[in-house]
Amino acid sequence: MVNNVYKFRRVKWGNPHEKLKVLAEDIRRKVWLDRLSHGQFGALVAAAALFAFALATTAAVYLAP
Repeated sequence: MVNNVYKFRRVKWGNPHEKLKVLAEDIRRKVWLDRLSHGQFGALVAAAALFAFALATTAAVYLAP
C-alpha cells in the first residue's frame, strides 16, 4: 500500500518525463486476441467464415467453365 501511494505521488507531482516513464512501465500489454470477449470472438469467427464462404462461392460461379 505504501508503495502504491509513493508511485501515485511520483506520477501526480513528478517531472513529466518521469511520469511517462512510470506509466509506460506500469502498462502490461496483452495480445489483442486476449482482450476479446466470447461474443466478440464468436462474431469475428462468424464474419471470417462468411467471408470465406462468399469468396469460395463467388470463385466457383465466375471461374466455372
